[in-house]
Amino acid sequence: MALQKKFTCWTSGIFLILMGTAAVPARAQFLCEPGTVSPSGLQPCSDCPPGTFQPDSGESSCIPCSPGRFAPTPGAAVCILCAPGTFASNPGQQSCQQCQTGTFAAAPGSNACQPCVPGSYAATPGQTQCDLCEAGTAQPQSAADECVECSPGYFAGSPGQQLCVACPPGKIQPLPGSALCEDCPEDTFQNQSGQIECLLCPSCETSPAGSSMCSLADCMDIDMDGFGQFGCPTCTGGTAIDCDDFDDTTYPGAPEICDDLIDNDCDFAPDCADPECALTQVCGGPDSDGDGVVDIDDVCNNTPPGLAVDAAGRPLGDIDHDCDTDLADFQLFASGFSGPL
Repeated sequence: MALQKKFTCWTSGIFLILMGTAAVPARAQFLCEPGTVSPSGLQPCSDCPPGTFQPDSGESSCIPCSPGRFAPTPGAAVCILCAPGTFASNPGQQSCQQCQTGTFAAAPGSNACQPCVPGSYAATPGQTQCDLCEAGTAQPQSAADECVECSPGYFAGSPGQQLCVACPPGKIQPLPGSALCEDCPEDTFQNQSGQIECLLCPSCETSPAGSSMCSLADCMDIDMDGFGQFGCPTCTGGTAIDCDDFDDTTYPGAPEICDDLIDNDCDFAPDCADPECALTQVCGGPDSDGDGVVDIDDVCNNTPPGLAVDAAGRPLGDIDHDCDTDLADFQLFASGFSGPL
């Protein structure tokens, strides 16, 4: 018995099964290109619908695009990766969706968007990364689409902060949205955190800038006259108030010089406004003996000029310049002569 061979031959959509030397007609079959299929191989090829693809020839079915990919048109041989900032969560998608605000997709082919971590935000859809919160703002939640300004008394010193921090004692911040706190000025303090204003030091207390407490003032006695600069009843370096701590002749209780335009005794009444100067020559006080020194400052009790005479009735000058009450020192003012008697 002879061995018979069997093979298939394609011709114009009709193939023949050859059995030995006999050809047997058969029904037509279709060899479909990639992106098209024929379910039984006997129908004409049709395009794969959107959302599916077929990479091979002669296939009978299409394949859904996997998550993160899509096929927007019929007849796809491959699916397309979703672009960064978009995603496709289910198989068989015709398009990708933008990431919502508060989320992002950094890489192509994402099947889900990632939430922004605390300290960051995404304000618009379709972002490929989140933005850090700016200094002066913070965000404690994830998937946020904005950051929140720090309240007065609080600050965020650098970008990407989850929480604002209270200003420490000695510092304040009166404004919202601040990246730093301010030192309390000299002679003020703040002993609590998260405050918006500083407090004045009590009387006789002082503080350097940025202090959380005040301390008793230590008087500075620059001119070493025993009186310091600060208004303390008692303090190291002096007492009371020195109105000019650079002049050791000016201090509380000093003698008032009536014509130097200085308040020498620190009583806020300089020169003729001071009771000490009221009767001086400078301020219009009397000079009974005419010696150029007003009575209040005169050390000699002389009679006014023109009242003393000698035995001949000649007038004698009675200004005792050396104040020794010695008449021999008195000057004689006679016509054509002057000199001691």
